[in-house]
Amino acid sequence: MSRSLPVLLPVIDGQRWSCHSCGLCCRTLVGHLTDEERRRLDEQGWAEQLGVAPYVKIGRGWALNKQPDGACVFLDEQNRCKIHAKFGEAAKPLACRIFPFSVRPVRGAWQGSLRFDCPSVTGSEGEPIGGHRGWLQELVRTLDHGDESGEDVADLRRGLGATVEELRTLTGRLSRWLSDGGRPVMDRLIGAARLTATLYGANLKKVRGARFAELLDLLLDALPRDCATRPEPPTARQQAMLRQYAFAHAEHVTLAEMRSGLGGRWAKRWQQLRSAKRFLQGTGVVPNLPGCSNEVTFEAAEAVRGAV
Repeated sequence: MSRSLPVLLPVIDGQRWSCHSCGLCCRTLVGHLTDEERRRLDEQGWAEQLGVAPYVKIGRGWALNKQPDGACVFLDEQNRCKIHAKFGEAAKPLACRIFPFSVRPVRGAWQGSLRFDCPSVTGSEGEPIGGHRGWLQELVRTLDHGDESGEDVADLRRGLGATVEELRTLTGRLSRWLSDGGRPVMDRLIGAARLTATLYGANLKKVRGARFAELLDLLLDALPRDCATRPEPPTARQQAMLRQYAFAHAEHVTLAEMRSGLGGRWAKRWQQLRSAKRFLQGTGVVPNLPGCSNEVTFEAAEAVRGAV
């Protein structure tokens, strides 16, 4: 049992979230279970009530079972959780309760992060995320914090660790730039990319703390003029790399595919290889991806990009 440690949440200006019961997470995610959570489901008699096993084995672990359409076996017709309805929110598995947040142990605290595959997160709908800190702290009290010796740092450059304040300064400046509704989206994206490239090539060893913040302000002041010069159109190779990146980001293995036999898993690998080749070539109909079935062609997708 973890002692009460603070939860450090990301600094995202204006970011909000509250659950709006859309049910997407219950349809697309794999709900992993602890042994204690499995015992609790058994004691609640769900196998008899559902008529199917409430959880299934995946590799060496266990996860909530799925309905034939991919939805969690506990999701009802009103997008409500049957566990929540009968026993209250606290009876649900931690993986369900904590979404769309996740946490990892850092020295003396838990570092929180936010998942943007939740529509309420991407739409910034609900309560400011800072208002969820106390709720998250109660949830993580049940977790083993483990080794507290690790530092929660990122590198400004290889071997040059950033301070927490420098990271917050950088993410805060970038967030304000990207959320500036007075600028075209294309300008915001180009500016963020050019700022990143400039910092990547800079020698920042002596530009730390307040000087780092001053450098960011100077670079951001110059971005509007810099964005007036459009980049060269992407090469065929760059376009192919972007398509491959999109495929790698969107493709995932479903619960049913995880539990399929060796033949099913090989069939899935073969299908992934064929789809990856199609994304590399970028011609014809876009292969179906998990949760997305359509007849859109790569040519039509490229036309949308060109019209933006």
